Amino acid sequence: MSKHNASLPLNTDNDLIAEQGVQTLDKTPLIVLEGGNDTKFFRYMFREIQFSPKTEVKKGWEGVYNFVEKWNKKLDVGELKKKHNKVIGVIDRDYHDYSNKIFFPNNIIKTDYRDLEIVLFESDTALNRILINYGRDPTSYPVKSNNDIDLDLVRSIIYEKSMALSKIRYFKVVSQIENFGINCITDEGKGFENFFCHKTFNLDEKKLASLLCQRNRQVKEETILSWINTKVEIDPKLLCRGHDIISILARSFRKYFNNLGAQLTSSEDIEKELLLAFPFNEFKELTYVQELLNQLEIKPSI
Repeated sequence: MSKHNASLPLNTDNDLIAEQGVQTLDKTPLIVLEGGNDTKFFRYMFREIQFSPKTEVKKGWEGVYNFVEKWNKKLDVGELKKKHNKVIGVIDRDYHDYSNKIFFPNNIIKTDYRDLEIVLFESDTALNRILINYGRDPTSYPVKSNNDIDLDLVRSIIYEKSMALSKIRYFKVVSQIENFGINCITDEGKGFENFFCHKTFNLDEKKLASLLCQRNRQVKEETILSWINTKVEIDPKLLCRGHDIISILARSFRKYFNNLGAQLTSSEDIEKELLLAFPFNEFKELTYVQELLNQLEIKPSI
């Protein structure tokens, strides 16, 4: 997602379009992404098939959409250039399936789940490694009959802890409320520490609503609390924001699973580890990756 954009260089849209449209000898496609984690993810995975596409980071899905739309309007450049100079955007699914505000062209692909971080969290290989590396004592986690960590139950616990915040994010979008800042509460300063109760290991819903109202005076506290109390029939993988989930996971080792030997860690460290632990065999099975590979006309042999 676009959380990690700042350290990556940005070219202007016109420069990139000119570069892709004019350099007919350069057959490398351009993949336009939302953020730094997306770029690292694809670079790590594409190394497995010795493929090095050019990637460019734009600010959020809007930046990706606007760039690809500009490119699509320049498709009268001849069959050769259309075939060999491809521009493909990859964006987080977010709540686009529920807002119906934008029609996305075929060369913009959405992640299988809400965002990349949820894709990483849903990997059995990556999550198991994180739980063992940071938790240290596997016996503190719920286990299955074969004594393996019950990864589905761990995920269910973490998803449930984020549900209040996830509903607020969802209803903010489907209610089409503009300029309603949520990340300013969750990502700045102490972030989750401002409304997360470590004694109960739950979000303090009243405090969260109050903090949001202080920053967003156009929405009343009772409205936010009503969103939290509304039942939503959406798969958590599509509802919950990955950065929220990883933030809660980072706090869970000692505070929820009573793993007293657990490492103190940050959500940023866990995101990096999940990226590194994600296996190629799971990568190539993702629907959005298969769609991307199809558009790139690549068939991985691994």
